[in-house]
Amino acid sequence: MARYCFYCGRELASGEKCNCRTHAAGGSQQGQSRQPHHATGTSQSKTSPGSGSQSRTRSGTSQSGAKAGGTKNKGAGFWAAFQSATQKNQPFGQKKPPYGSSGKRNPMDTAAILTGFGQYLRYLTRPVDSIRQAVQYLNPHRLLVVSLIHAALGGLAMIRVDQLGTLDLLLQLTQVHLAANPFIAGIFLFIQGAGLALVFDWLLILVTHLTLQYVFKAPFALTRVAASFVPVIFYLALFQLLALMSLTLVPVSSLLTLAAGLAIALLVLYLAIRQLTGFDENRCFVLVTFVIVVFTSLVSLVVNLAMPVLMLLLEQSLPL
Repeated sequence: MARYCFYCGRELASGEKCNCRTHAAGGSQQGQSRQPHHATGTSQSKTSPGSGSQSRTRSGTSQSGAKAGGTKNKGAGFWAAFQSATQKNQPFGQKKPPYGSSGKRNPMDTAAILTGFGQYLRYLTRPVDSIRQAVQYLNPHRLLVVSLIHAALGGLAMIRVDQLGTLDLLLQLTQVHLAANPFIAGIFLFIQGAGLALVFDWLLILVTHLTLQYVFKAPFALTRVAASFVPVIFYLALFQLLALMSLTLVPVSSLLTLAAGLAIALLVLYLAIRQLTGFDENRCFVLVTFVIVVFTSLVSLVVNLAMPVLMLLLEQSLPL
């Protein structure tokens, strides 16, 4: 009995299998593979004639950019290696000077110095604004500067008083007159006067700090309170300079100038404390009054305790 293929209808022999489906699948795959190539060729044929040159130009640009990038990378690596080598050759702890500088110190900036003097002159032209600004923008360097200036004026005042002979009895208690060299005696007097001025300033700062912390429950740091005393010490030094310039054998005018300086310093202290703490006027007035009472009490206590010793030394130093 004859057999026929179910798909293609070809007559088959006994035991034969038709491979029409296999051939049909292979032909479809070949057709699909040929279609992309045909489409690619068509698209390439539709492009403009200059597209090939553009592609070649882009490829050349990319290659040149890659070469330039490689050159830059090599240059950066060489510069980094050079910097590391120079840093290793420097001594330990020595910083490398900035690029373009010779490593020498720059000369003093005249504009910066004039600006600093201008800020101190503002205490005379715009005192209230300068006091508020000094307390708001704290500067410890200015505190050091005005403290050293006040101490130097105190030392010069001690030397001037010794030259005029106004307080010879008290100055005889020191051992500076035993020095054979007057220059050494002047150095000792200068150190004593500078020390007294520094003790006066920092005792007032310490009393204010303790009063704020324990009496008025305002725990400000000691450094912040001390930096707020820059205008106070400035006015003290200013009036001390005026008193030193007017010092004569009869020191009445100098004493009055110092008293006026203390009054101005108290007013400046009131403004500085109010700017620092933000208290109202009544509370600031009470605070400043309390500070002055405690400060003067401490000074009086020290003088009263030292007075018997001073009197004994004076009796022993005076001739019989």
